[in-house]
Amino acid sequence: MTRLQNNANFAQTIDITQIFGNNAASRRAVYQDIGDVLSADGVFVAVGLPDGAQLQRHANALLRFFELSGEEKLRLATRRVRADSRRSYRGFVATLTEGWAYNEFFDIGPDQALGAPANSAVKMFAETNCWPAQPPFPEWRAKMLRYRQTMEKTGAAILAAAAAYLGLGEKDIASRFANAGSTLRLLNYPRKPDEAAIIADMPEPDGARLISGRHVDAAAFSLLWQREGGLQAQTPDGRWLDIPLAADNVSVHIGTVMEFLTAGRWRATPHRVLNNGAPRASIGYFHEPNLDADLSPLLPVTGNSAPQHSGLTYGAHLLDRFGRYEGLEDLAAPAGN
Repeated sequence: MTRLQNNANFAQTIDITQIFGNNAASRRAVYQDIGDVLSADGVFVAVGLPDGAQLQRHANALLRFFELSGEEKLRLATRRVRADSRRSYRGFVATLTEGWAYNEFFDIGPDQALGAPANSAVKMFAETNCWPAQPPFPEWRAKMLRYRQTMEKTGAAILAAAAAYLGLGEKDIASRFANAGSTLRLLNYPRKPDEAAIIADMPEPDGARLISGRHVDAAAFSLLWQREGGLQAQTPDGRWLDIPLAADNVSVHIGTVMEFLTAGRWRATPHRVLNNGAPRASIGYFHEPNLDADLSPLLPVTGNSAPQHSGLTYGAHLLDRFGRYEGLEDLAAPAGN
């Protein structure tokens, strides 16, 4: 029986093995658990992932990206780092001076080209991947794509579970995710020097000091793996839950896409990373819809619903988000849908 009123300070764990199986009753039971816990807490820790026993080994191998030289990483940089770069989305970004997080990261999407979105301004989010000329080891690129494929399978299964729980039409969901460019992100948090400030570097009211400020993700769900602890998620009633550190799990967080599609019944889950005074690394996967996907609500709008964005596409939503970042301010101009 799922414990809905979680008074502990850690996120609840759900074994999702059965959502990949053929036993309909077992699958429905896990769907119920996933929906109940997301409704109550906005986050859960998933175990029983495909290839879960190898998750830590694969993740640590991928994170060797950050052993590359600064010159090689800069060659892969987007224009948030290098003004002369032709890349705006896929590639390397470093925020090691000031901003809302103190980290560096490297993003990829699917290895096949995405269809051109209807809005030409959104085409930057259909950008192809870039890869190191000298990868950390010969099989590194293949392992990146395999890890992303595993997370994509997991994200799709969790989305199906959420849709079934909420009573969302299977065809409505499928049409919005049929040609998606979901993102895999490698993250490195070097030890933060005292003089490096981040926007949310407080202390916060609860005394926490951070290396990644409170934020929500632009996706349907975020699936986050951490090599070192520090990740926390905030429940709808304002409590901060620690994400337990384990080799074979990912934490699952609601993103803005589900908030829009559910008319605010499920709000995007704020999360942050505590500064424990030590280096940290993690991998994020963001399960995203098509760039042209309509984010209008699929559930009835009520008096308690969140503000609606009828006709907003996912690509336009991304443009608004990315236009807030230094070096990409030109994206903030109205772009239509």
